[in-house]
Amino acid sequence: MKIYFGFTVAGDRSSLGVARRIVELIEEMGHEVLTKHLVRDDAWEADRLISPQDIYKRDMNWLEECDLFMAEVSGSSFRSGF
Repeated sequence: MKIYFGFTVAGDRSSLGVARRIVELIEEMGHEVLTKHLVRDDAWEADRLISPQDIYKRDMNWLEECDLFMAEVSGSSFRSGF
C-alpha cells in the first residue's frame, strides 16, 4: 500500500520522534511511505530547493497515487491543513 504521511515541515516539529517511529512501523508492515522525507532532519532545507509550485504539483501527484492519507497533527503546521 502507498501511504501519504502528512507531517509538518515548517511548523511545530516537537513530535518528530513519534512521526519517525510511525513511518518506521508503516514500512516494517511492508508499505511504502511516499513522504518519508518529511521526517528527516533536513526536510525544511530539502523542500526549499524546490519551488512552491513544484512542491504543490509533487504533493498533489502523491495524493492521487496514494492508497491512504495519514497525518500526525499534534502540533501546528503550515500545509497539513490544506
